[in-house]
Amino acid sequence: MPIASLDPRLVLNCTPQLTCTTTPDGTINFLNTRWFDFTGRPCSDLVNNDLESFWITCVHPDDRDIVYQQWAEGVRLGKPFEGRYRILGRDGEYHWFFSNAIPMVEDDTLIGWVCTSTNIQPQISAEARFSRLIETSFVGVSISDAAGNITYMNPSLLKLLGYERNEVVGRMRWQDLTPPEFAPLDAEADRQLTATGVCQPYEKVNIARDGRRIPILVGATCIRDETGAKTENAAFLLDLSGLKRAETALIQSEKLAAVGRLAASISHEINNPLEAITNLIYIARTHENLHPEVAGHLSLAEAEVVRCSQITTQTLRFHRQSTRPTAVTASQLFDSVTTLYQGRLSNSSITIHRGYITPSPFHCFEGEIRQVLSNLVANSIDAMRTGGRIGLRAYDTTHSATGKRGVRLVLADNGHGMPPEIVQKIFHPFFTTRELAGTGLGLWISKDIIDSHGGRLTVRSRENHGTVFSLFLPLHP
Repeated sequence: MPIASLDPRLVLNCTPQLTCTTTPDGTINFLNTRWFDFTGRPCSDLVNNDLESFWITCVHPDDRDIVYQQWAEGVRLGKPFEGRYRILGRDGEYHWFFSNAIPMVEDDTLIGWVCTSTNIQPQISAEARFSRLIETSFVGVSISDAAGNITYMNPSLLKLLGYERNEVVGRMRWQDLTPPEFAPLDAEADRQLTATGVCQPYEKVNIARDGRRIPILVGATCIRDETGAKTENAAFLLDLSGLKRAETALIQSEKLAAVGRLAASISHEINNPLEAITNLIYIARTHENLHPEVAGHLSLAEAEVVRCSQITTQTLRFHRQSTRPTAVTASQLFDSVTTLYQGRLSNSSITIHRGYITPSPFHCFEGEIRQVLSNLVANSIDAMRTGGRIGLRAYDTTHSATGKRGVRLVLADNGHGMPPEIVQKIFHPFFTTRELAGTGLGLWISKDIIDSHGGRLTVRSRENHGTVFSLFLPLHP
């Protein structure tokens, strides 16, 4: 039998889509068997219904108004139209369908409509699962168009960068998040995307909303349309901050281990001549006609030799000797240190201004605290080569965080100060601004000593204005 002679309804019953025909005004006059298969209702129950009755019977309540408006507008204009809506199935669940309505025209006259509805619920469900996967993933995801405009960013990446979605989508480009020095890496990634559809993962830095530079590992793939043309790029980003911190800590621990091994080998060599100097000072002090002033200088020299011996053990080996804390006053600590630097202070035209309002002694490991103060005074002198002022203050206080009673020692200078990026690193091991002249260990060791006392060492500094170091020490470590 020729196909042209077949009953059109037989043909429509063979289509996989839900198919119906209507009169020009939209009254349904035929439904294929796929409607019965899906809804479980006889087609005769739905035929000859007007559109509004049909939508009330089959379409989800939330979709009825918009779909009815689309139908009414299509019927009025007599032009094809399409839409998405949910239809109630025999399983009692609503399923998403994509519908097309095509006008039937004969001799330039509209004689009716052919409407097909394709079940897209599997696609919608897959999209929802994919969306949940992306939205809840700990991996950052960003989608941008061919021009680099960001069209989507998942919560993980928004949180990492500190943005709200409405601050990024449609307002920022991928390049806005990238420091200039990493632009060549992004350009190479784009070249790989164009050539192969994917790019090899690479490390770079993204700029957060607050200006922080966040190390990331990024890979990308291109999204193509049904013709195979590239429409968007999807980037997947992993935060490397924790890994970089671990790498830095490992490198620093390896450096410290190397210093420890070096210290073990030279400590003995340092202590031997120190012991000889101590013996010679002892012999000199026993001289019969020793002038009192010379005797005082020898006593001070002997005390400093002892401190040198302690430093080789405590500082270079990074541990405290098993001694007990002793009672000492702030003035004793500060004055003993400034006496040692009197020559350098005079040569640099630096004056000392004292303000001690802590008369009572407190307990500490005196040698260690003197080492800290000595390091701070030396740094202040280095910051004021052409003259200046060092202020020394001490007063009783209570630590705001712990509630411990203690003493605060403050050393302030009006030297060249430090920029914020230097202040942030000042207590890091091996960080120095003096190149070959410094080891980068002095302030790190000083902070470690104060921490081991249960105290706190902080710094404030302004470039070209000066620096203030503040030490809190509890009354009993």
